[in-house]
Amino acid sequence: MSSNLLAAVVHADGVHPRRLIGHAIARLRRQGTALAGVIDLESTGAAGSHVAKRWLKNLATGEVLTIADFDVAVLNELALGIAQMMHADPSHLLVVSNFGRVEAAGGGMRRAIRAAIDLGIPALVAVPAANLESWRAFAGPLAVEMPPEMPAIQEWLRAQGLLAPAALPPGARQPSGLEKRNVT
Repeated sequence: MSSNLLAAVVHADGVHPRRLIGHAIARLRRQGTALAGVIDLESTGAAGSHVAKRWLKNLATGEVLTIADFDVAVLNELALGIAQMMHADPSHLLVVSNFGRVEAAGGGMRRAIRAAIDLGIPALVAVPAANLESWRAFAGPLAVEMPPEMPAIQEWLRAQGLLAPAALPPGARQPSGLEKRNVT
């Protein structure tokens, strides 16, 4: 297991990686990996509007919740429920698809992330660039930051022991970590 228990998928503000995270965890689900946390399914609201709705899917139960955006009480309650569930029935991975304004201010899913840290459960968290400094102050040296790209997420999941190495074509060899990679 990697020493970086937390992984921040850092993305541009307004460009949410919900589909990318959904694809990343789909393979884990097929493997039977126990997941905890929530993913954003979609959001609504006019540009510049202060009232929006979010649909959040609880990864452990499959329940879909509709909440008003920035509903601190509901997010805090959801995080408490996820933390309690992880203590009762440990998962292999916590997924939080948005370290948003509520989390940046100290509430929301922070409680679930703290519980994951306490239990030694890796957490994959989408972090918008606007909240990156708050994330860094919260996560400290336990976190690694990565771009919103599938290879980066898969590499971290493999380092956590959650994702088996990809099958290689016949005759191909697995590159070692000591070999140079061409990076463009």
